[in-house]
Amino acid sequence: MVLVSNKNRGSLSVKSSGLAKQAIKLAEARRLMDEKKVTITDLIGTPTKIGFLTLTIKGYEETPGDYLPNIWILSSKSATYHFTPYNGLVKI
Repeated sequence: MVLVSNKNRGSLSVKSSGLAKQAIKLAEARRLMDEKKVTITDLIGTPTKIGFLTLTIKGYEETPGDYLPNIWILSSKSATYHFTPYNGLVKI
């Protein structure tokens, strides 16, 4: 189950963990963006959990032409990451 709160910017929530589950959450967020129910500005600042890391969504980068899912830009207090669903998390 995925929860996206536009009004109080609650966190996205799924009952399981791991990179695959996080990819599903972010893919669901992208689907909602495509349906115009939520925009990227609604998601910016939303905390999300990947494994033991709690990261904040900072942005979204489309990757046309490479046949990979689009990149989410996430950050913690000390680092910034690129997250490509189904491909993993990369510290930048």
